[in-house]
Amino acid sequence: MSTIRIHGDGAADGRNSLYFLDFVQFRVQEELFRVPTIGFTIANPDFFYNLGTYSQQSNRELHDEVLELKKVSRAEFEGLLLVMYPFARTAQTYDEWLGALHLATLWDFADIRDKAISFISTTQEFKSMTPIDLVRFAKEYKVAVWLRDAYTQLVLGQSIDVDELRSSSRSKPLDWETISRLLQAQSLVNGSTSQVSPTAEKKSRESCEGCVNQADRSHCKTGYSPTYRCAVHPPAGAFINRVFRQEFVELGSELLVETPAAGERLATIGTSNDKFPDSAQTGPPAFHNDEAVFIASAILANSVIPCKMVNRTLKRCVYFSLNDKKRSAHGGRVDILPYSSQTFEWVKASHGRIPADRKPVEGGYEEDGRLLYHAAGVMIAS
Repeated sequence: MSTIRIHGDGAADGRNSLYFLDFVQFRVQEELFRVPTIGFTIANPDFFYNLGTYSQQSNRELHDEVLELKKVSRAEFEGLLLVMYPFARTAQTYDEWLGALHLATLWDFADIRDKAISFISTTQEFKSMTPIDLVRFAKEYKVAVWLRDAYTQLVLGQSIDVDELRSSSRSKPLDWETISRLLQAQSLVNGSTSQVSPTAEKKSRESCEGCVNQADRSHCKTGYSPTYRCAVHPPAGAFINRVFRQEFVELGSELLVETPAAGERLATIGTSNDKFPDSAQTGPPAFHNDEAVFIASAILANSVIPCKMVNRTLKRCVYFSLNDKKRSAHGGRVDILPYSSQTFEWVKASHGRIPADRKPVEGGYEEDGRLLYHAAGVMIAS
């Protein structure tokens, strides 16, 4: 094979620093695969080092050898490659995405793992799982949001059948520690009330019954940062977060990430008066949309929903209901988040994904305890 040499600003050996792609060969169940290395190094820069193929001081070329992947099935590897190199098509089936998830979890390919989790969550195979099967599935693939959903379904059920939890008819039974924690969480939920009493609602934030340290509200009984969970009754998800907190922490779950200092609520401002809260208290408007718009949260019976508030609405704030898929106006209690450009910054969140170097400002939670954050979207008329 002849080589055509073109002079340019390439590497010392003549290779272009951007467009001289290395390839690697894998053997999986006696079948050979030859693919660019770049997909693996982008997914995890340390992949080949962790695989033990070469060290940083080595000059070995990966294309000179065949890397055998033991304990990896051909179907799993093909599923991963369909996501990593979607030339003809990407992964489409549940099994293909499950293979991608398995290897992405094994090899710490974070982006591919996130894509796989998102797709699998929409499949009929996933939706048809029983809560018990979902617990086992979530533990196997270390997905905190699946695990919490499964725990929530079990805790909110009529009763927890220990014999069923210990059954090994489908896969290994749940361990006794998990079962005991499920029973503990269900006891907490069943022993609580579902509505807020008028007296409790009138209490000021400083004397909130839900906080151990009533002076600064820095320690909430539900295990959360000092936000709205003391203003209304904590939902089931709050108890589950508290009981299974250590397990979620070990999974690196963002469900328990504390609100950063810049996002903590500086004051709680009610709208019981007809007059709009003083601007000295609320700070400047967060943004303008024909008129000044303030960041707020609507206090509902069993949830708190982030909303926007403008002068003309007085006591009413407008929020978007995820369940009803429509905007609603709330005339009850509203808390406004004092805004300051010194402590807050608007950033673009592509497809709802928050940049890795930014932390969201917590604005409320759904009835199941799932956290909600303040955000602003552009509505496009259809």
